[in-house]
Amino acid sequence: MKSNLPPIPKEKESKGVNKQEKFREIAKKRTLKAINAIRLVGNCASPAYEYTEDQVNKIVTALSDAVVEMESRFSKSGPSPSSFSL
Repeated sequence: MKSNLPPIPKEKESKGVNKQEKFREIAKKRTLKAINAIRLVGNCASPAYEYTEDQVNKIVTALSDAVVEMESRFSKSGPSPSSFSL
């Protein structure tokens, strides 16, 4: 069965592939950096530091909120402003 749609020009195909490749490249690097940063925050649980349960809850909430915000950006509903302090 033949499609009635016009063929996609080669330059548009290659642009799309390049955008996908660029996304994969950047997303992989940033995801690995984020995971490492979260692990570093986890290092604060060391006995070398003192912290309260309230401080831990603030950290966990801030990180959870950041993940929710990132997810919402991918769902096209837009980012929400955020801030953090202990």
